[in-house]
Amino acid sequence: MKLKLALIMMIFVFATLMGCVGIPTAEDSHTSPQGSNNTEGGDTVFEENGGIDRYSYVGAVFEGMAIVVIDADPYLDVPIWRAGGQWGVVDVATGSEVVPFGKYTHIIFLHGTMVSVTPEGGSERGVIDVLNGRAVVPFGKYDWIGKFDDGQAGIIGSRFTSDGMAVAGRDENVGVICLYSNGSEVLPIGKYSEIEFISSGMAGVMLDGQWGVINIECGTTMIPFGKYDRLGNIYGDMLVAQLGTGSSWGVVDIKSGEIILPFQYESIRLLSNNRAVVRARVDARGRYGIIDIELGHEVVPIGEYRFGSHEDGLIEVFRTVSGHAGSGIIEIESRDEIVPIGRYNGTRIYSDGIVAIVEDGLWRFGHISNYIMTND
Repeated sequence: MKLKLALIMMIFVFATLMGCVGIPTAEDSHTSPQGSNNTEGGDTVFEENGGIDRYSYVGAVFEGMAIVVIDADPYLDVPIWRAGGQWGVVDVATGSEVVPFGKYTHIIFLHGTMVSVTPEGGSERGVIDVLNGRAVVPFGKYDWIGKFDDGQAGIIGSRFTSDGMAVAGRDENVGVICLYSNGSEVLPIGKYSEIEFISSGMAGVMLDGQWGVINIECGTTMIPFGKYDRLGNIYGDMLVAQLGTGSSWGVVDIKSGEIILPFQYESIRLLSNNRAVVRARVDARGRYGIIDIELGHEVVPIGEYRFGSHEDGLIEVFRTVSGHAGSGIIEIESRDEIVPIGRYNGTRIYSDGIVAIVEDGLWRFGHISNYIMTND
């Protein structure tokens, strides 16, 4: 146990020392604000830079920048997009404002440093680059751009953005736009009545009341309309789909049509490394577990936890501890507690060892090495 935890700490510290936090990959030419995204050595230091380090709500983190809300009631127990207060984007390592609080509301990371926003007190939706404030998609061109995703803790429109494209809507119609060409339409607004996801050049769309999967660029059908009753999330070539109603969700290979996971679950959320969070009916109640998609066996037994955000082989879990709902972080494969369950009222795991925890009713960011459970 101690050896495993020590190895996890070494991996996170090594990644930080190598400059992983906030350094763009070869595929992404964007740079991070102020170049100050290093969380090495434990807690990020906010006060020295005059930043705010306690937040009512925390959202997505990208390259050391975080969507946060202040001056809202954190005890309302509502999704972030229903929270009041002031929205902003901050540098995780310094707490300094990248997008000032109160200028925009309902901020969603779309692609790179591009975010979908609505001006505070206004109603028109647009897209800006957080590094320079430049409008990428004009305000008012669409009623909405990107969506908050319940499957990802309501913090980022992950199913609705991909490869520089985003799902957008106008006058109750929906389509797909290109963020790099002033928001031009890739899938015309109104051609399909609903869009469930876009990913790797594919889109799950509804036509004449039936769901199917198409190639966005050429419009060819990859999964025939009406073959499945509903579509869920997608990861690589794996697609969550439903046959009938109730406990009838499974996983299929988009290209071959092969059934990878039987249609027997109430819900499925695909993770990395051929893992999936599933909800199954146990003792007349829906309970959650993590399974190996290829082998079908339980990696984390069904009924032990409920699950939240996940990253780098770790996942946020919820369980009742001493009569109170507790949150923590475990390693998926070993089920070892990394951040003790119940120590904090809320936890969230991001990439590069960044975590958010709730102390005294407010969220703060730090490095996971500060919160790792030890047996000392």
